[in-house]
Amino acid sequence: MMVALRSPFWPDAPNLLTPREQDLLQILLESEGWLVAMERIHARLFGMCSEARGDSAVTDLIWRLRGKTRNRGVVITTVRGRGYMAQRDDGVMFPWEDAA
Repeated sequence: MMVALRSPFWPDAPNLLTPREQDLLQILLESEGWLVAMERIHARLFGMCSEARGDSAVTDLIWRLRGKTRNRGVVITTVRGRGYMAQRDDGVMFPWEDAA
């Protein structure tokens, strides 16, 4: 299942996220503007099997998510060796958020 992002920045060309990409974006935006540790992302996305997946699983997801949100009001920043931060422009909405 893919999820369409809603935004005034690209209403005519919705960007589609996989469920895992959506989960990652939600994790990052729950702490918008703050560092989210790689270990926390691993645990939330992959549960107890996170050690078996290695850091590349999160890194690959971040890479794909950046590509899908680039120039669309969401910026994901790497804090080398520690984790990631996300920031979005005003007006960017996601399907799990109330538009009211």
